[in-house]
Order: sequence, then structure tokens, then C-alpha cells
Amino acid sequence: MPRKRRRNSIWRQPFIQLLVAGIVVVSGFLVVRTTAVWLYARPFQGKLKALADPYGLSSLGLTSEPYFAGKGVVIDRVDRVEDTYTISSRYAWLPAPYRAKNPEEVRMVVVVDCGGTDVVGSYGSGGRAYLRYCHVTLIDQHTRRIVLNKVFSGEPPPATIYVDPGETQGDAYGSAPDESEMEDYIRSLLGRSEEGSTSSKE
Repeated sequence: MPRKRRRNSIWRQPFIQLLVAGIVVVSGFLVVRTTAVWLYARPFQGKLKALADPYGLSSLGLTSEPYFAGKGVVIDRVDRVEDTYTISSRYAWLPAPYRAKNPEEVRMVVVVDCGGTDVVGSYGSGGRAYLRYCHVTLIDQHTRRIVLNKVFSGEPPPATIYVDPGETQGDAYGSAPDESEMEDYIRSLLGRSEEGSTSSKE
């Protein structure tokens, strides 16, 4: 009796199996992270705009040192026109001892607005060169003062770009600001009081 030829299914290929496993792992990570953000944000629903709104607050001035006293929250400004805010995975910038679990615990509010671009040049095709930036504001809710206004810029756009023949315009953007740079800067302020001293949290 002739032996049946075993079909060589594509799903049996080691590369395909590794690819599928990788997709499953990444998908699981995204689901867990999204769920964690959603659970953390629940107590803040409907109160983010009041926490993040800087209008009517006074500034410490350019010579004052920024600080981060007590507990806080990190809020993203997602729409400049509608002036809407949300809590994203950036809430993890703050270690647990400095992270407020509800609005009542909040003293410091970090507002991150990464929707900014500046025109820094133009191309022969008529296109514009855009620099991306994030504006980070730190608000002390106890004193109702703006402690920090800082801009983090990404890498500049390319010096030259290629435009297909017949096209008259092509815009180019630089890279987004480095998330780790912003996180490291905020973390460098943790525990620093208005007087400039630092205190540690267990």
C-alpha cells in the first residue's frame, strides 16, 4: 500500500509559529495595559478638565525651581479645540508612592500636550518642514500655581526630501519627542518640596 504523502502545512513552519506566538504575546500585553489604564482612570472620570485647567493660576516665575510634592496624576491633553483630557499609560511615569489613586489625593498635576508642531523650514517643492514637540505643564493644586512649563522637542525634520515628478508639494515631519526624556525629567522632581529640599517615600 503506498504511503500517504504528509501535507506540509504552512502553520507547521517554525517561522510562522514564532510569528503567531509573538502576535499573541503582544496582543495580550496591549490588552493588559489598556485594562490597567482603564481601571486606574475610573475614579477620575469627569474631573480631569478641572484638574488640568491652568486658567486663573499664577506662575512661580522663571527663577523658581520646579518641584513635585505629595502625590499626583499624569493627564494627556488630547484635543486642543475641544479642550479634552484623558489618562493614558503615562500615568506609570509616577511610581506607586507618588501616584494618586483618586482626585482627593491629587496635589501635583502633570499635563502633557504632544499635539504641537512648528514650521522650521521649507522645501523647494513648496512643502514645509515641521518640528514636533510636547508641552509639559506641572500644576500644584494646593497652591494653585503653575510650577513648570517645559517644551520637549523631537529630532528635526530631514534637510531634504524626495518628491515624485509632477508633485508640487511634500511636507515632512521630525520624530516625536523622546518619551523617556520626559519621564526622567518628571521623576527627577519627585519628592522635591517648594523649598528645594527632597524627601524619600517608602
